[in-house]
Amino acid sequence: MSRSRTAALAILLASANPMTVRSEGVERPEGPRPIEENFSAPPSGGLPEGWRALAGEWRVVDAGLQVDAGAGEARLLVSDGPWRAVSISLRVHGVESAAGDARFAVAFGIEDGGRGRWHRVGVGQRPARSTAFEYSVRDGDAWRVRGHGRRSDARDGANGSSLRVDACPGRVRLWTGDELVFESAFARDFQPGAVGLVASGCRLVVDEVRVAALADDVARALAIDYGPVRRVRAIAHRGSSRRAPENTLVAARLGIEDGADGVEFDVYRSADGHIVLLHDETLLRTTNFREVFPDRENAALASMTLDDLRRLDAGSWKAAEYRGEPIPTLAEMFDLLRGKATPVVEIKPGEIGRDVARAIRAAGMSGEVFVQSFAAQAIRDVRAELPEATTGFLTADRFSADAVVRAREHVRVAREVGANAVVCDHQLVVPEYVDEVHRRAMGLWVWTVDDPFLIETIVRLGVDGIISNVPAEVVRLNATLSQEPASQEPAHDATHRASPARPAARIVPLDERLRGKRVEVSRGNIPATAILEALAGYSGLAIVLDASAGNLSERTVIVPSDVDDADDVTLAAYLEGIGLTITRRRLASGELVLEVSSAAGAGGDAGSPVGVEPKARPIVVVGAGGASTRVERSRPSEPSEASSNAVLAGITFTAVPDAVAAQIAHEDPAGVLVDAIDGRDATDRGGLRLLERFDIVTRVDARSVRTPRELADALAGYSPGDELTIRLLRRGAMRILRTTR
Repeated sequence: MSRSRTAALAILLASANPMTVRSEGVERPEGPRPIEENFSAPPSGGLPEGWRALAGEWRVVDAGLQVDAGAGEARLLVSDGPWRAVSISLRVHGVESAAGDARFAVAFGIEDGGRGRWHRVGVGQRPARSTAFEYSVRDGDAWRVRGHGRRSDARDGANGSSLRVDACPGRVRLWTGDELVFESAFARDFQPGAVGLVASGCRLVVDEVRVAALADDVARALAIDYGPVRRVRAIAHRGSSRRAPENTLVAARLGIEDGADGVEFDVYRSADGHIVLLHDETLLRTTNFREVFPDRENAALASMTLDDLRRLDAGSWKAAEYRGEPIPTLAEMFDLLRGKATPVVEIKPGEIGRDVARAIRAAGMSGEVFVQSFAAQAIRDVRAELPEATTGFLTADRFSADAVVRAREHVRVAREVGANAVVCDHQLVVPEYVDEVHRRAMGLWVWTVDDPFLIETIVRLGVDGIISNVPAEVVRLNATLSQEPASQEPAHDATHRASPARPAARIVPLDERLRGKRVEVSRGNIPATAILEALAGYSGLAIVLDASAGNLSERTVIVPSDVDDADDVTLAAYLEGIGLTITRRRLASGELVLEVSSAAGAGGDAGSPVGVEPKARPIVVVGAGGASTRVERSRPSEPSEASSNAVLAGITFTAVPDAVAAQIAHEDPAGVLVDAIDGRDATDRGGLRLLERFDIVTRVDARSVRTPRELADALAGYSPGDELTIRLLRRGAMRILRTTR
């Protein structure tokens, strides 16, 4: 059973009996005594023994703990502990709002008797009658929100609710009744401490308070051990929009200055068909529309011509220094970013996908952009017009409280619309979600993260890219993490560990016997036949190639991220990603096989029922299960003298194998493959440290490079400190890096 499934089972058992303090057969070290308080006996002094009110009015009245926070905040210590992994449950009722925003929370990890850091998770009642869930940390005089959610139903906040909070190093969970309503993996600085209660802007009554340590097996399943991870993509959200007006050229310039790998921006279509930048559907928030067009009622961008839009000021709302900043067109933004950062185009209206795709082609940027959208149709239309485009499916849909189920649904939709990556709300990121997205051969970006603590936490959870209003923070952290040694220790215990990066693209079985044994998959370009042989080993079945599958020996699967324990589902997902279909089929001989066919090219009888032999279709058996104990990626053929390896400051380059070049969806796939990088020389490579293994360098400034010698000659023309632009293909998509020699 996998670690994620074991963890899920442990969590399920814990939810059935949340007050368990000892699992059968599991001894737990001595710790704080469990607390059960029903307030049935009036205590002397107004509060149960050991409970201390630090702020606000707390007292026991009519078998309940009554708190009156007024318009301020009330805080109470329940137990000094220290509690390391704790479950706190209680019932809340009689809530009366004394301010516009009433909140009640359970606190944990309280340091220094309440004078230090506090963590809290709770619920609030907004004036609009929506229930809000929040995890925040107090370190000083203010609370900093780390995670939040909302449910816009008719429930009256916490009133009448049974609440339970489970907290341990790395993770916090909030339950209302039997429903898991909120989870956060951002408690990286949680330390054993006291537990308590916090209320603000309200009066309420609490009873049935219970505090107990989580069972050891549950605590291990929930705890997160953050480890060093590889570099992530830093994406400037609407440009460096903390510093400059969003979706403007000045914000994009600052994003480039901040070192962002890409600049994200939103697009709409004007009334006369131009693609222009704006986030909102209307022009009211970020322009002087009312001042320029006082008589117009319709402020929608789609109702305005480009000439009308040119009259607007899109900068002064941010600061006077940006007065007169115009709304840019897509073409103008491309001209600015070309050769400096990857344009990340977010399509707002779903119906303009084809128009955006045509504008991208007209600008000659087909292989250099990343296109994302919440609208599935927009992604489908872009892929129909530009099959070579790299795309991302945007989502904030929680779908399920189970992170693994949620990840599978997001990947299913992303693959269905043709996306290469899931781009999700960062609140959804927990280790099980990240692992499952990667396990299914999909990249993962998150939005929008600005807090330095959260940025580092999410980086250490293993995502591939972070969209931020302050991309300089991501860039700074990349520089810090790049100096850390990557641990090679596999995470096989119950504690969830961020997977360390591995240097080679290979598939290595975890056991001498292949059948039913998961395998490790490291990112890079892997021949489809290697994936097929691993699938044969796992299933114990022969692989049969239908004629429609073509010559798979020349096809490559681009694996976007390391995977610890791939199974048959994962391996099949890699193959489905290059347009293949995997079907169990029983031949007339009675042999059960896995048939591989092309999803687009299969014949009409591709759906033949099990037990019926397909009609007159050539088949080739490429492997019998269990025949091999090790599968590795194919090495390039020995290079000739003219294209011999060139080693430049710790980087080994080689010619691009034909099988790899054939799978690159780009108009000019020729280039030079980064075959190996010596990490010891990383600090001596200058700007070339931006390169990663399996990158394919295609140009140095305007000069094409097709052999290692041409690359060496091109770089020799620069002196240390000179700025140059390297165009490269990374995981099958064009990237452009601005760097120095």
